[in-house]
Amino acid sequence: MTTATQNQMTRTATQDNGQAARNKKPTILEKFRHARNALNMAFVEREEAIDCLLVGLVARENVLLVGEPGVAKSAVEDGLAGWLDGPTFSILMHRSVGIEEIMGNMSLRELTENDVWRRNTVGRMPNAVVAVTDEIN
Repeated sequence: MTTATQNQMTRTATQDNGQAARNKKPTILEKFRHARNALNMAFVEREEAIDCLLVGLVARENVLLVGEPGVAKSAVEDGLAGWLDGPTFSILMHRSVGIEEIMGNMSLRELTENDVWRRNTVGRMPNAVVAVTDEIN
């Protein structure tokens, strides 16, 4: 085998390995590490909040961030939500927020056609992978 043939085979094998690495789907751990690193770079001194949110995702539990206004609680939550696959829901809570804004409107079509009480939950909290409620007092 000539040196040129060996070089060509080595180049082809290297290209194939590079292509396989690019096509490899990242593991969930790699996604979490990447998201954690990117969020920590974007939000200075918010490592504890970011870690709490990630632990909440893994544990499938709610996370409550409490702090003074303007310390990036909502920004960190929204930043993390951007890393997730699936719909997210975010709402600024205030005195006049109705249940329809959170859970969705009742479907009149379902009521009139099928005599069933059903909510239209598209874009609302029941269909969200992550829901962020802000300014809860």
